[in-house]
Amino acid sequence: MSNRPRKANRDTALDIFGHIPGIGPAMAGDLWDLGMRSMVDLAVGDPEAMYTETRRQAGGEMDRCVLYVYRCAVAFAKDPDLEADLRQWWKWKD
Repeated sequence: MSNRPRKANRDTALDIFGHIPGIGPAMAGDLWDLGMRSMVDLAVGDPEAMYTETRRQAGGEMDRCVLYVYRCAVAFAKDPDLEADLRQWWKWKD
C-alpha cells in the first residue's frame, strides 16, 4: 500500500492551513484528518471537539497545547485580521 495519497493530502493541508499562526505540517495534517478542507470549514470548527477527536485518532493522550493551537486557528479562520497578540497559541490557554 502506498502512502502517496496521505502525503498529497498533507501537502494540500499545508497549502490551505500553513499560513495560520501555530500551524505547521503536522498540525495542518491533523486538521485535514479532522475533515477540514478550507478556512470556512475551520471557521465553523469547535476546538474542543477537534481536540477530542484528534486525541481519539492518536489513541488517547495528547498535550493540551494542541487544544490551544486549535482555539487560535479557529479564531484566526474567523478573523484573519486577529490582533497580533492573539495570534500566539499560548494566549488561548484555559
